[in-house]
Amino acid sequence: MCANLSNNEDKINSVKECGINQIIFISESIKSSYGPFSHDKMILNDSGEITITNDGATIFKSIIFSNPLVNIFSQLSLQQDKEIGDGTTGVVIFCSELLKNAMKLIKKKIHPSLIIFSYRLALCYSLSQIKNFLSKTYVRINLSEIIQIAKTSISGKVCNLNITKFSLICYQVSRSICIFDKNLEKLKCQKNLLNFLKIQGNSIHQTRLVDGISIFNQTSVLDYQKKIVSPARIFCISKDLQFPKINLNYKFIYKKIEKIRDISNMNNNFFLNIIEKLLIYNSNFVITNKNVDNNLGNFLKKFGIISLKRVSDEDFKKICIVTGCKLKVNLNIIDDISKYCVGKSEEIFEQSINTKIILTIRGCRFCRGNTIVIRGPSNYMLDELSRGLWDSISIIKKSFEGDKFVIGGGSLEIFLSVLIEKFACLLKSKEQIATLEFSNSLLEIPKILFRNSCLNEIDLINKIRTIYNSCLLTKNFDLKDIGVDLKTGLIQNNFYKGIIEPRMSKVKSYQIATEVVISLLRIDDVISNKS
Repeated sequence: MCANLSNNEDKINSVKECGINQIIFISESIKSSYGPFSHDKMILNDSGEITITNDGATIFKSIIFSNPLVNIFSQLSLQQDKEIGDGTTGVVIFCSELLKNAMKLIKKKIHPSLIIFSYRLALCYSLSQIKNFLSKTYVRINLSEIIQIAKTSISGKVCNLNITKFSLICYQVSRSICIFDKNLEKLKCQKNLLNFLKIQGNSIHQTRLVDGISIFNQTSVLDYQKKIVSPARIFCISKDLQFPKINLNYKFIYKKIEKIRDISNMNNNFFLNIIEKLLIYNSNFVITNKNVDNNLGNFLKKFGIISLKRVSDEDFKKICIVTGCKLKVNLNIIDDISKYCVGKSEEIFEQSINTKIILTIRGCRFCRGNTIVIRGPSNYMLDELSRGLWDSISIIKKSFEGDKFVIGGGSLEIFLSVLIEKFACLLKSKEQIATLEFSNSLLEIPKILFRNSCLNEIDLINKIRTIYNSCLLTKNFDLKDIGVDLKTGLIQNNFYKGIIEPRMSKVKSYQIATEVVISLLRIDDVISNKS
């Protein structure tokens, strides 16, 4: 083992500077992908596959970094995507700006420990102001507020081509997968029940919402005479449905031919007992993620039971959850089949879209479990549209789970910057400098929003800061909702215009970004462990 250690101060700074410079370079390249008027990035991998997106998490998943510091930074966007589902580009920009300003202070001989302390102090002060002063509470969340949150989320994505329709789709899907948790006394959204079906062809405006769980099917399982099964009683089993095969090593020696017939009838009687049990509970549809023997499938049809085989494990679990079906993994114990093993839905039907056979289970017992059928001219468009809808649904989920909101459009960052500057006047000189750099880092978010919207960022930020300073001096707190219309550049009340975001999204992004910066600033050297 070879260990390279260095205590030289210049070497320590060079190690940080090398990694941080790469981080800043990456951040600069994705700044044009932030905001409602952002641009997409085309990512080409080694195998020639193309990804077109402006989603920060997708961009970082597609890039391989050699620098260990950059690898730590790349986890930032993925963590934001995992916890919140949206805001992945903004959190990367804020984090890189914190690092950039921290390096300026380090070059001025300010110790990293002091910068870390000041950043933590500024973060705690910001979160307290968001909680106590800058949050809005809805006593009852209305449709209009949720639609505005969805529009704010999907603006800048490909969904923006028909923003009203896609916002309504996201709202309807989120409502369908919501349940009320009696223990926590609040709504919870089960995103694992959400299903996307991507079908190439036609325009993205043909994207629609299907009421129920829809899955791709290899071949049609419903007869041309019976295209709908209603009401559907579904039996799910994770086992190969086929007649037992006799081992080649066994030998049966009988003198009478009737005994040979008994061997054949024994297999039929086994499944006849199961079918009899299913018919008692009116089961008319059998679903398995394994194989179904063709002879047995025809055997089931004689009794009016339709079988669906080789369903993917992911879809199989969703069907079990939404229909309330207790999954069976063994058929050896016939008496164990009860009414709880049979799920319920209003109907099952098939439809054909662009040569694809789609099976839909509608009106499920416990949850509607809606499916979004995404249409588009190319696979790249389908993938990007699904990512945009997923981000919007994630934000709506956080809105349902919490009733606190903050002003969007960069207004929150400008107000926090004003508050932190006033707070920094109470600190010592060096701590004051580092705290002010945190404030300047927050201003990078509205600067990029205004710049990508072809607006004068310096002029607009100064106007908004003047209004916020007047708000604090005159205590006219109605002015704290003032922001900028990114389409026209006019000053307006962002709260009344519906430019709002869930408070949890902003709080998490500030926390994650600051913690990543602190973890990077604490590194003073790189130890190589190579044989």
